[in-house]
Amino acid sequence: MKITQVTSDVEGLWKDFFTFCVESKPYDYHKISSFRLKRAKIRKNFENLVNSCQVFLATKNKKKVVILFLRDYDNFIDVEFLGSERTLIQKY
Repeated sequence: MKITQVTSDVEGLWKDFFTFCVESKPYDYHKISSFRLKRAKIRKNFENLVNSCQVFLATKNKKKVVILFLRDYDNFIDVEFLGSERTLIQKY
């Protein structure tokens, strides 16, 4: 497994982030009946995470396994979001 910090092309993670949020329901997005509004809310959350966190990507055999957003504070680091491919989690 390879873990890298994503410093450019974070937009390439948008589709994976969106898919994870729709399928796994980590927040209250599933309560929004309008697909357009749901997409806009998920997009805003993604942009907030990208602007305020360090972004890491774990890959295995060039396939995305985990997307991680870490926020650095003065005396600790907080995991703001951790998303993973469901089928890969079950294998470990």
